Amino acid sequence: MTGVLSIAFVAVLFVSLLFLALNNPLEKAIQRTLKAQSLEPLIEHLGRHETPALPDMFHRAINRLWTSHERELATSLVRHLTVTHPEAKITQYWLNQTLTIEPALARENFDDDFLKRYFNPQVASQCGPAG
Repeated sequence: MTGVLSIAFVAVLFVSLLFLALNNPLEKAIQRTLKAQSLEPLIEHLGRHETPALPDMFHRAINRLWTSHERELATSLVRHLTVTHPEAKITQYWLNQTLTIEPALARENFDDDFLKRYFNPQVASQCGPAG
């Protein structure tokens, strides 16, 4: 009996967390971005926030696009993050990821002047996905 209750509890918890995740405003903006194949919905959503957590919101959005194999969109969002939050360590992480894993996309999106201005390899080598 307790096994059945435990399974039911876990199932309800899972469904509740899934519902919350899908109703997340950032996730909704990401979904609109994926559907439109344009960063406009996501940039509009992120532009409405001015909090210290904004680089983290960018990180979550970039990670979601990256893991969905939308690398072109993710790389464009990395560029936007870099210009708007150059001091954030997560910026260095994503610049490094793009340069390492998607060098062709990096060359298309980050010219030499851009990289000289924003990319710090020493900081990037010390950064993980948490910044």
